Amino acid sequence: MTDTTTLESVLTKTADVVAGVGPGQGTSPTPCEDYTVDQLVHHIVSWVKVFANAGAGDPQPEDPEAIHIADPSAEFRAAAAKAVQGYSRLPDDAPVTLSSGVMPAAASVAMMTGEYLAHGWDLAIATGQPVIYTDEEAEVARVGLAPLLSPEYRGAGMPFGDVVDVPDDASGLARFLGFSGRHPH
Repeated sequence: MTDTTTLESVLTKTADVVAGVGPGQGTSPTPCEDYTVDQLVHHIVSWVKVFANAGAGDPQPEDPEAIHIADPSAEFRAAAAKAVQGYSRLPDDAPVTLSSGVMPAAASVAMMTGEYLAHGWDLAIATGQPVIYTDEEAEVARVGLAPLLSPEYRGAGMPFGDVVDVPDDASGLARFLGFSGRHPH
């Protein structure tokens, strides 16, 4: 079965960050230049629902960004639990269908782990919350994303920026952030 241990930890921490967004922060910019805080929260919550449906074998929405979200914190937590439960029951090579196509369950879990660690960091930084992800989680995310992030998924308008160089002795979190196109400091 697909190992969801790190994914579950990252999603739990990201749920806490989503819950920690304060009133009046919605229009604030984020390190993810395409999104304000409100837009990033919507992206985070709508896509965790997409991943959860994939892991459960449920139909996908036609346009994830058009999903109505009434209670971001509760909806994120529910979809995250559904995702972990669904993927933990699948073999690594089980095909799952995302809006963008079909991929093995283990690859989808790796993508989710990296996506939610990166965007959770973006949201924490934008809203002045502590960064609560560990170096170990970040290293799992980096190693999992490495084979999935070909150059066409990097750069302006893409999910991940170009690699940012970090020192050789950087922490696991800093290495992940640089790999994901973010400036760790």
